[in-house]
Amino acid sequence: MISDITIISVSYNSADVFLSSWRNFLEKTSRSVVIVDNASSDGSGEILSRTFSGHNVVQMDRNVGYGRAANKGLALCRSRYALLLNPDLTLFEELINQLLL
Repeated sequence: MISDITIISVSYNSADVFLSSWRNFLEKTSRSVVIVDNASSDGSGEILSRTFSGHNVVQMDRNVGYGRAANKGLALCRSRYALLLNPDLTLFEELINQLLL
């Protein structure tokens, strides 16, 4: 069965933002999530991989820019829809459900 939606975000030195904005959602959701770390210099990639081990955290070897990093996440989608979001948004399952109506 194809998943209904994959949530994608690009991180660059953004672990603290993800931890404050996405943690509750990521700890509870069963939805497909891809976080592409764009070669952060502050260890964000490792922090996100360790903290959100149930989700797909991709660590780029070098900073390829936002667009290419987003395309990397989109290439990993196996769902009908993709939702590309910035890491500073707070996610709620109910809002995603409304998008899929």
